[in-house]
Amino acid sequence: MLQSYKSLFWRYYREKLDTHLSTIEAIYYFLVEYHRLLNPEVPYTGQYDNLLFFFKFMYFKIRTLYDPLKLKAYQSTDSEAVTEFQNLKVADQSQ
Repeated sequence: MLQSYKSLFWRYYREKLDTHLSTIEAIYYFLVEYHRLLNPEVPYTGQYDNLLFFFKFMYFKIRTLYDPLKLKAYQSTDSEAVTEFQNLKVADQSQ
């Protein structure tokens, strides 16, 4: 069984916990845990991190395009998104 991981997915899930992972997050965490299970003596060094390339790209794109104060996906538990968004806005204005 997978450990609990907090999803970073940007879409709002009605009445779901923040531990409901997106498909790519679930695949990624499965592979990392499977690696650790089969090779407990070999530390995980990021072999599967490239799976999250497009996830990371869209994650930051969504966070720069939309105000987290207005998106339901950010309002429930992600106060860091608000701070990050405000910092991005300040950085954009200074350029």
